[in-house]
Amino acid sequence: MAMHYWSSLDTEESGLLAFLRNDAVSGGRTFKAAEPAADDLSTTSTLDAEETVTITSENGADAATLVWTENRVGHITRVEATGDVGSGIVYSILGGADAALFEIDAVSGVLRFAWNADPDYEAPADADGDNRYEVVVAASNGVDTDEQALTVRVYNANEAPSFTSFGGASSASLTVSENSVIVATVAAVDPEGLPNPPYAIAGGADAALFTVNPWNGLVTFRAAPDFEAPADAGGNNVYDVIVRASDGTNIVTQALAVTVSNVAVESTFTGTASSNTLTGTTDADTIAGLAGGDTLFGLDGTDLLDGGTGSDTLVGGAGVDHFLGGANNDVFRFDALTDSSAGTPDMIFDFSRGQGDRISVTNIDADLLLAGNQNFAFLGANAFTGVAGQLRYEKSGGYTFVYADADGDAVADFQLQVNGELNLYSSDFLL
Repeated sequence: MAMHYWSSLDTEESGLLAFLRNDAVSGGRTFKAAEPAADDLSTTSTLDAEETVTITSENGADAATLVWTENRVGHITRVEATGDVGSGIVYSILGGADAALFEIDAVSGVLRFAWNADPDYEAPADADGDNRYEVVVAASNGVDTDEQALTVRVYNANEAPSFTSFGGASSASLTVSENSVIVATVAAVDPEGLPNPPYAIAGGADAALFTVNPWNGLVTFRAAPDFEAPADAGGNNVYDVIVRASDGTNIVTQALAVTVSNVAVESTFTGTASSNTLTGTTDADTIAGLAGGDTLFGLDGTDLLDGGTGSDTLVGGAGVDHFLGGANNDVFRFDALTDSSAGTPDMIFDFSRGQGDRISVTNIDADLLLAGNQNFAFLGANAFTGVAGQLRYEKSGGYTFVYADADGDAVADFQLQVNGELNLYSSDFLL
């Protein structure tokens, strides 16, 4: 508020105008104006009390702190003052470290952030970078002026995540080859810094045919699509699914239209409703067991082994292989260190302890320094200690990685990738 407040007082001695002054410096005292010389009359103040401007908003304080939440719409406050002498009071921005980020209506006193200067809590633009925006406002009647220092403190708002995959578009189209289960990896970011907002399937005509890794957004088919036998709702090999990301309060979605293309030369093996033993080739194979307790061998090449229903045994062999166990308890079997090499691991897409799935490494010699076939010792999530025959796991980037050290150098000689961040136990393995 103003550092001066004047009220008139007539003095009998001189007939002149005296004043009562109250301010923060002198505290408040009455004094009588001395008789001016004739040539000084033009400079003598004759300000009446009703001509004094006083800012009354924010309880008339010299300085005040206001609260604002990012993304809020509207004005911050209305500056109000008394002392209109007939021509109105004019409001203005007088200064402050962040004056350029504000604007005020000269007539109404409405104060707001300037156009295109709305504050972002995650990226403060104030001079100190502390989300406290400082401005000094003024009110004037043309005769007197009062000022007030305002600090606008900006608080965080819980903002919804946003997808960054496919350019952040709300929908996208993509094409994948038949006999492949990998569709795409969606990604979203949360303004409040929540790492990896959990993903889920939210809808779409073919939602039941998809799954998504909640940790890393990997979208996959539950079963490899067949171009010659489309299973999508429209029967046209375009599969529609909606993926969502959430921060626990806000939800955003991204719709995917997945077109399945034909593969000219296929190496596909398909079982029956009974138990089958199916063996692939040295090329890239797609082997589907369907129903029954099947045993599937991929041999060489990059193979997709899909057990279907039933209790199946899936043996990828050499090459980078992908496994879908399907329903019931399945065994994912590895017979050599080279079946899933460090740096180029095989991937299990649907390992489920609840269904009784197991990872078998019992045919691998765990200790190359000893004769015979030794069993692995499971370390859990602990690091290798430089002893041959150790098996451990770690979680990273939405996946679980299984490592084996067979020669005691504390470096993995075997690596397996499991979709999802899982806690694994010795009971999950056949060691």
